[in-house]
Amino acid sequence: MVPGPPEAEPTNAPLLPKASSRTTRRLTTFYVPLAGVNAVLVGLLSAYMNAKFDNVNQRFDDMRSLWPAEPTSIRGSAGRAAEAH
Repeated sequence: MVPGPPEAEPTNAPLLPKASSRTTRRLTTFYVPLAGVNAVLVGLLSAYMNAKFDNVNQRFDDMRSLWPAEPTSIRGSAGRAAEAH
């Protein structure tokens, strides 16, 4: 009989090494302000998009004012012309 590999003793060691409190503090001082920076960037993007869509809304309002008040009158005149034939 061929001997197999030796049995490994079970350990209670964590999969990842434990971070020191110094490392945790460094990461916290880096990532907490980063969340604030991201919030500011999202706010600026939102304001930019809002300004763009306000401009588009103004264009639609201008087009509505140029459009005839009674578009059915256009169809009505074409309908009458077709009936005459």
